[in-house]
Amino acid sequence: MRRALRPAIESMEGRPLPSTLHPLNAPGLVHLVVCDGNSLTFGASLSIPGTATPANYPAQLQSDLGPSWEVINHGIPGQTIEQMIASEQTTFAALPFPRWAFHRPNDKPIDIVWEGTNSIALNHDSGEEASKLLARYVAERHAHGFKVIVLTCLPADNPTLWPEFEAQREIYNALIRANRVGADAVVDVASDPRLSDPDSPYFGPDHVHLDDAGYGVVASLVATALEHPSLPALRTPTRLR
Repeated sequence: MRRALRPAIESMEGRPLPSTLHPLNAPGLVHLVVCDGNSLTFGASLSIPGTATPANYPAQLQSDLGPSWEVINHGIPGQTIEQMIASEQTTFAALPFPRWAFHRPNDKPIDIVWEGTNSIALNHDSGEEASKLLARYVAERHAHGFKVIVLTCLPADNPTLWPEFEAQREIYNALIRANRVGADAVVDVASDPRLSDPDSPYFGPDHVHLDDAGYGVVASLVATALEHPSLPALRTPTRLR
């Protein structure tokens, strides 16, 4: 049963086929979604370090969307936007995409990208620098046949973070919300009141990663975006609040 939730989405409007066939080529499988990002996409488990919780947001998204969607989790802990760009020819290219995914002009595969935390907190990229890298990422995924949805960067409160993190995160999110990154859609997870405070019960004890309920909030917001009437082909500029 779908969760009740608040809409938080903005919609705006060559890859060579891999040799590996995805095992799920069933006739009823109609949409492909790749979730790319850092440990928040991976679903970092705070109880068992180095592992992903079974309730990671891509897994919960798969459950929310149902069997007519195939959701692939490509979250890599510690990954920055720059590393995600570089992975186009390595780990991302090695994903077992189904061949049918690139033969549907009105139903292109969707790449959901969620990063910014590591680029700002670890690389000390400014919000503007990180947004420019994200715009490059989006352009490259577009060139390879994907529609791209971008998620905003969540707050964090941890003494190991760069002191400028919060100020630069706000700049980064403002540029994403203005769609300076050229995405087909933006899901503003950071504006949801359940995820806007790292001391909320939806965050784990490190105040950076989410607990299972927090990952569920992200999955629900993304599922609503994917199922919204304006987004089947991600064509029509729309802002929902």
